[in-house]
Amino acid sequence: MGVERFRSFEDAERALRLPPGDPRILKQMRATAALARLGRIVQPLRGVHKFRTIEEANRHRDEWEQRNIEAAQARIVRPHRDTQGKEGADGDPG
Repeated sequence: MGVERFRSFEDAERALRLPPGDPRILKQMRATAALARLGRIVQPLRGVHKFRTIEEANRHRDEWEQRNIEAAQARIVRPHRDTQGKEGADGDPG
């Protein structure tokens, strides 16, 4: 991908817009939606956690990371409901 230079912010802003009817619009909308879904995957740790040893704290963090990885994989692999409201391949309506 080449580098584009602009003389003003307005010129750069105009370059971002796609003309109406451009087939790349749908592709960009899908990519944006996919990123939005991925952004909600990680669940933050809540509350205050005290540990007796660093090993116990590391084990707790490793378990938390593993739960987030599994949740992310399930979310990516699970088919999403289409606009018609049909069930996914696993029979789950949502």
